[in-house]
Amino acid sequence: MLDFGKMFIDLTGTVEIDPRKVRFMYIGADKKVKPLINGCGYIKLSDDDKQWYILESISNILDEADNVSWEEIVIEEVNL
Repeated sequence: MLDFGKMFIDLTGTVEIDPRKVRFMYIGADKKVKPLINGCGYIKLSDDDKQWYILESISNILDEADNVSWEEIVIEEVNL
């Protein structure tokens, strides 16, 4: 077993999901902003505000998805 190196996974596809089941995490510095919002809240944000949010968990999205369609999954191992 190797204890070093990296793995890169490139995913291309689409996920259909109810926006109420998606959570976004705030990564900005403003302490007054709610740390988690759902997809409905994210949709209402301006483009400038959206840049401060990331998906909380892609695995949760895949578990809750109504439909998932993968076009391509590429896994590349890089040993250092």
